[in-house]
Amino acid sequence: MIKNDNVYDVCIVGSGPAGSFAAYELAKSGINVAVIEAGNNILDARTSNVVDEESSNISGKINFGFSQQVGGSSNLWSGGLARFYPIDLIERKNFGFEGWPIDIDELNKLYKRVDDIIGVPSLYRDEEKFKKDLIELTKSDIFEERQMIDLDIPFCTQKLVENIAGLKLFKNTMLKKFNINNNQISSFEVFDIDRNLNIEIKAKKYILAAGALTNIRIMLFSLDNYKEKFNDLYNNIGLYFSTHPKANIGFIKLKKPLPSNHIFLNNVKKNNYRTRLQIGFNRKLLTEKNLLNHCIRFDSILQKRLNKLFDLIKFTLGKFPIINLGNGYFVEKIANLGTSTYKFINQLNLMSKKNNISVRIFMDQSASKHNKIELSKKISKSGLPLAKIKWKFNEEDWNNVDKFISIFSNEIKAAGIGELNYKRPDKNNFIGVHSHFIGGTRCGKSELNSVVDKNLKVHSFDNLFISGPSVFPSFGYSNPFYTIAALSLRLSDHIKLKLRS
Repeated sequence: MIKNDNVYDVCIVGSGPAGSFAAYELAKSGINVAVIEAGNNILDARTSNVVDEESSNISGKINFGFSQQVGGSSNLWSGGLARFYPIDLIERKNFGFEGWPIDIDELNKLYKRVDDIIGVPSLYRDEEKFKKDLIELTKSDIFEERQMIDLDIPFCTQKLVENIAGLKLFKNTMLKKFNINNNQISSFEVFDIDRNLNIEIKAKKYILAAGALTNIRIMLFSLDNYKEKFNDLYNNIGLYFSTHPKANIGFIKLKKPLPSNHIFLNNVKKNNYRTRLQIGFNRKLLTEKNLLNHCIRFDSILQKRLNKLFDLIKFTLGKFPIINLGNGYFVEKIANLGTSTYKFINQLNLMSKKNNISVRIFMDQSASKHNKIELSKKISKSGLPLAKIKWKFNEEDWNNVDKFISIFSNEIKAAGIGELNYKRPDKNNFIGVHSHFIGGTRCGKSELNSVVDKNLKVHSFDNLFISGPSVFPSFGYSNPFYTIAALSLRLSDHIKLKLRS
């Protein structure tokens, strides 16, 4: 039996970063919004698995990085804000990047709006000083700052969708499929887990914002009976998938110890966040040498070991999905512990007592249609097939990393800083490949090689939009939270104009 008494201006699937920022902005504007969330305030084993791990070729525990509960993956977020850089947004055909429908100036304005919503003041970025100090140290102008802002208390997006006027939050409710009438979505068919009831929800506009894996699953499953009508669209869904590999690649044997407040090592504390300084190469060098936009971070050996400990704690607790992770409590405590530890290390000046620095690389990746998401034959509790992941970091990408590291190593050695002991990591030692899923419904200019247009509207449909990391046309090295939230605000602006026109 289908209950049908729900009609809204906008219906959004997912209460994580992508869905919540859009829902919040729309509801604030007086728009009647429904948010469909598969979970509750407590992570539930009934809805926690979305990946068929046996048929996927990515190593390690995949479902750990996925959180179906109110607030979505923001419950697992460690509070890192990393922006995209100009080169991340431009067309680079040799890497399969089609270019973004947005320039860096517009994106930076959107980042500022995200800062205002999550309660972060104008972020500290002393870029000119960093550049000056770096050039003085290395005698080179090829380096460029890459900053990570670490919040002391990560922001859980549950705050944006609970108890907001004009917003109806459906908890423990899973989208099964969407129904189609010509080039319109006529309704979302959802399943209320608690009441064991199918519900039909109607709206003027629909947004899929359930994370890359679920956005893709919903699209493939819902369009399965319409393959011929939407052939080009269907064939592009799931392609150009990526994740964010990072790895410890060795250490720099210093010529002499560095002080704890050195630019390589310093975490600048400001109010309720820290600025972690990292380095990459400038656009000129990346273009001339045909390099992807990788990023280097430095840690003491002690910090490296502590990071492993924190990862182990998170992984272990992630095996018990019934644990109450609501309100971002778990991540908040872990992040506070990490912040306190790093501060303590710096106060003890431990950095200067070691003649080596651990080096970690955050890797960008070229776009390949062979990296993709397909539907598994295994079915989830909602009746939606699980995701089957086909992904690898291919040899061309590895060669690009090797070239990047070679240039970096030569510059460090020539400057008399020290020598890098580099070892290409084994794929099984990747860090973070289970946390940031990107691509699969990418944005593009042409319907022949993309799923959504510049306004994130799905090709061939008048009222269906997709928000989240699945729409990224290129990947960069940056954690996606900041940009997910920014694009969701941009989408909400577009929908507001459409509803009022």
